[in-house]
Amino acid sequence: VNADDEDLSFTALIRGGQNQVTGVAQFTGFVVAGWRTGAQVWVVYQRYFAGDPHCLDAGAPVTATCFQGTIRIGPAPRH
Repeated sequence: VNADDEDLSFTALIRGGQNQVTGVAQFTGFVVAGWRTGAQVWVVYQRYFAGDPHCLDAGAPVTATCFQGTIRIGPAPRH
């Protein structure tokens, strides 16, 4: 993830999956480099197919599948 503020950018190793029918996905992992290295990461999103109002409202091209969700990062571990 590259943030607008370079100090908040990070790389995370995540594992999980997406339900191919519903499009709901969940991943967990941890930050391996950058901001909050060592912190836990949780990712949840919903996939929407091209042309879905969720995609169009977000400004996605009519032909693009889109993904809407959140990335949560826990506190950095204490050493």
